[in-house]
Amino acid sequence: MFTASTKTTTAGLSHLATVHYNRRALSTKKKRTHFWRLGRPDDLPLQNGKTAQWFRPTEFGANTTATAEGEPSSGLALQSSTISATVAQYSDVIALSDFLVQTDIVSSLDMATERLSYRAALSMDGIYKTELDATATDQPLLGDYLAATDLARTRFEFAGADVEPFEGSYHRGIFHPHCLYDLMLDPQAGGFQDLSKHMDELKSKNISIPDRGYIGKLHNVEIYESSNATQIAGTPNKWRNYIAGFEAFGILRLAGKGPKNITNPDRERFNLNIVRNDGNQLFDAEKKIAAAVAYNVKVTAKTLDATRLRKIDAPSGIVA
Repeated sequence: MFTASTKTTTAGLSHLATVHYNRRALSTKKKRTHFWRLGRPDDLPLQNGKTAQWFRPTEFGANTTATAEGEPSSGLALQSSTISATVAQYSDVIALSDFLVQTDIVSSLDMATERLSYRAALSMDGIYKTELDATATDQPLLGDYLAATDLARTRFEFAGADVEPFEGSYHRGIFHPHCLYDLMLDPQAGGFQDLSKHMDELKSKNISIPDRGYIGKLHNVEIYESSNATQIAGTPNKWRNYIAGFEAFGILRLAGKGPKNITNPDRERFNLNIVRNDGNQLFDAEKKIAAAVAYNVKVTAKTLDATRLRKIDAPSGIVA
């Protein structure tokens, strides 16, 4: 039988292309960055130093004592408390050589831009989360796993402590997916599945859970999902969930120099500075740096009232 004398495996046929390089990158795993949603945003005007101060007036208690007829009352003295925070600078840069830009089979500048945008957003999320982890009030679980009753407890404890909700009469929460499984699939009376039968937005519809975004409302808490919540190693492992009332937490930015709030890094871009070398830079007369991508923001996070913040550490029914 006649067969081919020359094949792709023939020794000495060295010119054959051995690999096709796909110029479209595979997707990477990215976290959603929701922690900015819990904060009160404030801007520090330029050329006013690095430190800003908030204040809260002190309310008077009730007066249940009758006054004497014909005798003027003693005057009341106003009081207040103050909280200060100092903005800090956060920056990063990726500089690309001319040789790389000229020979890379994909756009190195586009790749650098996407990578740095995500790093910046994740960094801001970490700054806010670190402040919350350090100051929020611990709230123990009522059962073995996170349940609707835990959110109800926060709602009614907040009400009992006169903690106001955000606009729309809802507190805001960031929950880890491993704990949301237990919260949202709890079939018990008063659980999410039971209550969803009576929610107008879910009646006569299949319940769909958006991926790591806004999930829904339960017991006056807006639920946002984020895998960036803190994990507490142990036996069992636990994941942290956060609930905030109004003005519990502040995010102070230098005016016009603060970070852009983004949630989905695949669809949103952090405020970056992209510089292309036009050949007129004295520091690089050889034009060996083709381009650079950088961010440079001034921001800080500050807890304004720890009693308005809750952190709930919970194990997961699906992940050990």
